[in-house]
Amino acid sequence: GQGVDANALQRALKKLEALNQRKPDIVKMRVVWSMTVPETAAALEVSPSVVDRDWKFAKAWIADEVGLTRT
Repeated sequence: GQGVDANALQRALKKLEALNQRKPDIVKMRVVWSMTVPETAAALEVSPSVVDRDWKFAKAWIADEVGLTRT
């Protein structure tokens, strides 16, 4: 796997937070706290489909921000 600079990741999350507060919250819940989609949805009081959509968007957006190529 390709390593990610933690500082670059932090900057990307901050930029994402400026655009939309829920998306970085979802990233933190899923990545830092290893929460499932249903757990994240319950915590944020949104549907699992909203979490799934935002999770996919956030992963792609962050990958672009930090310069990772997706396959």
